[in-house]
Amino acid sequence: MIRKSMPAPVKRGLITPGHGVAPQNAYLIIFTDIKKEATVIKLDGNMSLGREVPGNTPDISLDSPIVSRKHGLFTVNFDGFYYQDTDSFNGTFINGILYKRDENPCRKPIKLNDGDVLRLDNRDVRNSHADAVTIVFSTSYDKRSKWRRAKLKAASNPIGLSRKNLLELDSSQMAYHYADVTLQETGCMLCNTAHRNNIWYNNRPMTGHCFVRSKDVFRVNQNYLFYDKGEILYNICLVTEPGLDVHLAETHVADKMKKKVLLKDIHVTIDKGDFALIIGGSGAGKSTFMNSVLGKYNTIGTISIGGRPTSGNSELTSGIAYVPQTLPIRKEERLIDVVTDTCILRCKRKMSKTQRTQFIMNTLDSLGLKGKANMEIKKLSGGEQRRAAIANEVVTDADIFFLDEPDSGLDPKSGIELMNNLKALSDIGKMVMLISHNYASYPSPEQIYTKVIILAKSNRDGIGRLAFCGSVPEALDFFDVEALKDITKLINPVSENGEGRADEFVEKYRRMHPYG
Repeated sequence: MIRKSMPAPVKRGLITPGHGVAPQNAYLIIFTDIKKEATVIKLDGNMSLGREVPGNTPDISLDSPIVSRKHGLFTVNFDGFYYQDTDSFNGTFINGILYKRDENPCRKPIKLNDGDVLRLDNRDVRNSHADAVTIVFSTSYDKRSKWRRAKLKAASNPIGLSRKNLLELDSSQMAYHYADVTLQETGCMLCNTAHRNNIWYNNRPMTGHCFVRSKDVFRVNQNYLFYDKGEILYNICLVTEPGLDVHLAETHVADKMKKKVLLKDIHVTIDKGDFALIIGGSGAGKSTFMNSVLGKYNTIGTISIGGRPTSGNSELTSGIAYVPQTLPIRKEERLIDVVTDTCILRCKRKMSKTQRTQFIMNTLDSLGLKGKANMEIKKLSGGEQRRAAIANEVVTDADIFFLDEPDSGLDPKSGIELMNNLKALSDIGKMVMLISHNYASYPSPEQIYTKVIILAKSNRDGIGRLAFCGSVPEALDFFDVEALKDITKLINPVSENGEGRADEFVEKYRRMHPYG
């Protein structure tokens, strides 16, 4: 546990002279457990660091046996921030150099620079303590950062700007393939493939190869990557524009003159650029959720796009494209004729005839259908017909795409190709949401989907409720499973060979994410 307490401030001038006023914002990024997000604390003047025990309450409290009661002290002067190891048993590593109490240098404060790495660990970091703590001092950390986690594969793991990388970072200075991380028995090998001075290990530029051990941190531009036990925890800064906000108290229909509630307490936010997978057991309300947003059911609650309510606003709802399970296209006609008619009637973008033709052909090309433009839709393969239905919606230039089992009936290879096509839509800022029962056959779902929405049918009243909304790694942690396919078994009723724990996880998520 990391706790920032608020006792009386440390007296200024104990370590260095000065005014004790920070010249700029500074943050401590604290890594303790690869399974948890990093803890970020703003340095507010002089702050003590240590382990809390009766009679000793440090400003920054670290619940770790490797940390001494009075481990260190951060101080501020007119020219920056300083750190001094005060009375610790094991000392403090700063950028790989050990400062400890039985050596004179530890009695002197060390000036901190942006990106400096502090390590509270055994004196031999090659044998890292299980409860070791790694701290990064940063004056450039972006508070909008989100934390993600990736499990390394046995082979090479690429890092860069492209979505094809295992770790897709976000810096405008990033190369599409910036570095490789190769998993080894006692750590991982980091290789700078871009050969630029923008990768730091222990806050020193690294242009070749470097061995990274557990609890180590390296930096790529302003992305911090914490390695431990075959996984990497890293930050990205996602500056998102307002997207789709769904807050449904309930969705209901009339059944034999009585109100029948289908969904209850659904609170979901989809940002521009999100590719969201919707999963859940039979009768959990996946299609009902989509149709609720489309306005096809009676609902109590609010739905907004870009911060504007959709109720009574046809302009906003027309910006939603929907591909149902049954393909709604004229199969007797040529593909080019169908999508051209749709573009003329529904596309919100103003274009000349030449621009429209180019837009349509670019759309077909992006979905692998350019060579099929003059064919009758009925003569296309099943996978091509699915993509044709999607193309027929893409040419409307919609902002939001709902797809109800678009990969139904497709073989795994065709399904993966389709997922890549849809991912490309989200990559250009579209919001894509789909229901799929074949997701388990696709490798690396964390690289495909930015979010997963999990609906569960209550065992008590049969109403569909939200059991989870977040990233794929977060979902695996929340349900404590190895793969997404294991989640449906947990929440499905016993009558459907499940464990019948839907209500347990619905309540757990509600407690963690209360609304209203």
